[in-house]
Amino acid sequence: MWRWKIPITIGDLKDQLMTAAEKAGIDADEINGEVETVFELLLEVMRRRQVREAGH
Repeated sequence: MWRWKIPITIGDLKDQLMTAAEKAGIDADEINGEVETVFELLLEVMRRRQVREAGH
């Protein structure tokens, strides 16, 4: 199961990602067109982080 030092949800990360994209002039449809879902992207990032931290 996921173990995090800081409580955060995927929803929080998605909101931050979409806000940053909007500020950069990137439309949400553009992101969704490149990635099946933003949630899948975030899950993959979180999985990789867990693997990286487990290796140290």
